[in-house]
Amino acid sequence: MLDAQRQLLQAQTLQILAARDVRFALIDLAKAMGGGWDYQAAPARNSAP
Repeated sequence: MLDAQRQLLQAQTLQILAARDVRFALIDLAKAMGGGWDYQAAPARNSAP
C-alpha cells in the first residue's frame, strides 16, 4: 500500500511539472511572437466608471 501511494505521489508530481512546462512554453511562444504586457496600459481593476 505504501509503495502504491509513493508511486501515485510521484505521478502527480510529474503531472504538475509537465503542466508548468506547458505554461512556460506558452509564455515563451507569446514573447517570441512579439507579445508582452504593458502594465501601464492595462486598465485599473478598482477604478470607478
